[in-house]
Amino acid sequence: MKKVVLNAAALFVGALAFAQSNNSVVLQQGNLNGSNVSQAGMTNESDVFQNGNRNNALVDQIGTSNDSDVDQLGNRNQFRVTQDGVTNKAEVLQQGNRNKGGAPSFFWGTRQIGTDNYSRTRSIGNDNNAGTNQQGVDNNADIHQVGNGNIANSGNFGIQQIGDINKALVEQFGNGNFATTFQTGEDNQKLHLPQVRLYPHLGKLHTQLHS
Repeated sequence: MKKVVLNAAALFVGALAFAQSNNSVVLQQGNLNGSNVSQAGMTNESDVFQNGNRNNALVDQIGTSNDSDVDQLGNRNQFRVTQDGVTNKAEVLQQGNRNKGGAPSFFWGTRQIGTDNYSRTRSIGNDNNAGTNQQGVDNNADIHQVGNGNIANSGNFGIQQIGDINKALVEQFGNGNFATTFQTGEDNQKLHLPQVRLYPHLGKLHTQLHS
């Protein structure tokens, strides 16, 4: 077990690792940033980078060879990653202020249970919220939000996939957009031409994909 913690002007860092060969690296620059990493199993990897103030990252990994990378650039960003299984990978970028994934009542930022699942989440702007839930084998999810007040994380997460070899992509550009994607079964793909309904009077983009 190897653990490396590097911080600058940070008041709180928590990192826990159990068993052998798990690795956690935390780098904090700014004030009052918080990071809590818990790993149980073997050869799990966690990297957290925080640059700003009052950011918070929570990472839980159980199993073998899971990999989590969380980057928070700005102030008061929050994200939670939970991975349980084998060779799952989560990549997170929050750039701006008050972006969330796993805040109270918004479930997880990324939750993956199974094997070889991959999730990438990017929120660039302010007050965005993104969430992915995947259960199964070889699922792939990508949420990309640029703007302010975009939400891809509510009752059914931004992307929720249960089964095997499912793929989904959600991209939102602008302000006040809302997206929900839900897939069950095997080999579903929603990477092109999603159903999009635009409500100009509300300034909302609603994307809903079901299989």
